[in-house]
Amino acid sequence: MSSLPSPSPASPADPFDEDFGGLTQTVHALAGSLAATAVARDRSGGTALAERQLLRQSGLLTLAIPSAFGGQQAAWPLIFRILRRFAQADSSLAHLFGFQHLQVASILLFGSQAQQARYLGQAVEHRWFWGNA
Repeated sequence: MSSLPSPSPASPADPFDEDFGGLTQTVHALAGSLAATAVARDRSGGTALAERQLLRQSGLLTLAIPSAFGGQQAAWPLIFRILRRFAQADSSLAHLFGFQHLQVASILLFGSQAQQARYLGQAVEHRWFWGNA
């Protein structure tokens, strides 16, 4: 039985200071950007178009996509830890981010090899969001 490495504990100075491997800087920068506008966006309503664009530009939408289709093929525990970090910053955008990976998993579970190659390859190429939340 193998065990997964534990996430590094957060420092007392910054409870959100977690190590995400090579994605640490990207995750923390994006979480900071989401947190900086979350309260104002909640109060004003509307759409989070700029924040969705930041998610697209981050490259993190491809975490669950297998490398055979151009994705990062990240382990699910890492994806869930990143999702949790985004939820600490902005629960609405974390919901959208999580739903993205749920939809990718659905294609992997239920799609044919041809469908997976077509749709997941295009998702990487065009930085698509899957689903809507």
